[in-house]
Amino acid sequence: MAKTLVVDKVEDTRVPFLRGILTRSLQEAGLDFKRAYDFSSAIRNELSGSDEITTDALRERVYRRLLRTDARVARAYRSPAGTPSRPMIRDFEGQVLPFSELTYRRSLEASGTDMETATTMARQLLEHLLMRRQEVIPSAVLGRLTYGWLRRTQGEKIARRYMVWVDYRQQGRPLILLVGGTPGCGKSTVAAELANRLEK
Repeated sequence: MAKTLVVDKVEDTRVPFLRGILTRSLQEAGLDFKRAYDFSSAIRNELSGSDEITTDALRERVYRRLLRTDARVARAYRSPAGTPSRPMIRDFEGQVLPFSELTYRRSLEASGTDMETATTMARQLLEHLLMRRQEVIPSAVLGRLTYGWLRRTQGEKIARRYMVWVDYRQQGRPLILLVGGTPGCGKSTVAAELANRLEK
C-alpha cells in the first residue's frame, strides 16, 4: 500500500505519513500510548485513498476527530503546548540549536544521498529523537546514528562520504567549486543550486 505524502509548504518537503510521529504528538496532548496508536492507525486508514495531504489539513483532520472523542485532548493537541518540542542539538562548538529536518536533509544530499532517501531519513530521525525524550543531543551522537543508518541502508561508500562532509563542515575550510561551460548552458543556475544545497 502506497503511503500518503504529507506536504509541508514551509519546509518545502513531501514525506510519507508516519504513524509514529502522530502517535507521539497525541501522547504529548494527553492520550495514553494505546489510544494514541489506535487513533493514529485510524487516521492512516482514512488517508489510504489519498496521494497527499498538507500538514495543515492533516492537523485539522486530527483535531476534528479528537473533538468527537475528547475535547480536552483536542484543545491540547491544537495549542503550542500540545505539540512535541523540537529536539535540541549541541554542535561541536557547544552551540545548542533546534533540530531542523531541512538542514539535516541538505547535509545528507550534500554527501550524495538522493532527495527522497534524505527526506525520509530526516523524518524518521526526528521521530527517533522525539521518542528518546532527551532534551539536548550532542552532534556526535547524531553523526553516529546517521552513519550507522546510512551504512545499513545505503552502503559503506555513502556512509563514509557523509562522514567526510561532516568533517569538512567542522573544520570551517572554504569550499571552491569550478563550474565551466559554453554561454547559456546553465552555469549560473547550477552554481545557484549548489550554493543552496551546500548552504553557502
